[in-house]
Amino acid sequence: MISAQQLESLDPQVQQLLQNLLAEHDARLRAKDALIAQREHEAAFKQTVIDKLTHEMAVLKRLKFAATSERFASTLDHGKCRQNFGFASSGWRHICTFW
Repeated sequence: MISAQQLESLDPQVQQLLQNLLAEHDARLRAKDALIAQREHEAAFKQTVIDKLTHEMAVLKRLKFAATSERFASTLDHGKCRQNFGFASSGWRHICTFW
């Protein structure tokens, strides 16, 4: 690393060249930082949209399958499930018939 005294002892043209290089480097870093910030913002926005759609899908699935599961639950609750126990050659079997 070059110390401050060594930089001051350099030729003024070399000092100017180093300052120009440093300014270009800083400008590139600022541009990259801005690009990173923009992409982070876009990623956060996209994740928000994904979360929103996931929630909407869950609500729609609940609405769609609620009727089916409620119908199934009501059949079990009202005793419409007939359980038959019998002994077959392979052992006990359980049959549940819906009507």
